[in-house]
Amino acid sequence: MQVSISSRSARVIVRMLAATMICAPVALLASCGGKPGPRMAVMRVTHRLTENKPHETDVVVGGELANDLPFSAGTGYAWTAKGFDAKVLALKSQESRSEAADGVAGGPMIEHFVFEGMKPGETTITFELRRPWEKDVAPAETRTMKVKVVKATN
Repeated sequence: MQVSISSRSARVIVRMLAATMICAPVALLASCGGKPGPRMAVMRVTHRLTENKPHETDVVVGGELANDLPFSAGTGYAWTAKGFDAKVLALKSQESRSEAADGVAGGPMIEHFVFEGMKPGETTITFELRRPWEKDVAPAETRTMKVKVVKATN
């Protein structure tokens, strides 16, 4: 069975689909009073820490803080996060990602850290770039970030 649609009908169908795609999320948000619920969305703050200077940020309780730190693969160096109060800010995940378009070995990498704000308070994260087997050697690089975890406002 073959169905033919006029170009006018096709335009009407496309407009209806576009209106649905635009209006449905707005209607969904309006149905909850215009404010997302506690599990509807997670607020994420992302920083790329490339300079050795103090950084500061605020994160809401339940929100996420993502930090990206660049390094070169194949050197033996790796970023670690330490010194922060785990009752205020919890490390959720850490992973290394290639920044090279072709994924070539030994190329530029990013260490991606994700933290979650646990309760209101302040803490400082110290990121150190070091070789794990070199115990009595100072880190090759250090980054610090002061984090203030605050209550979410309604």
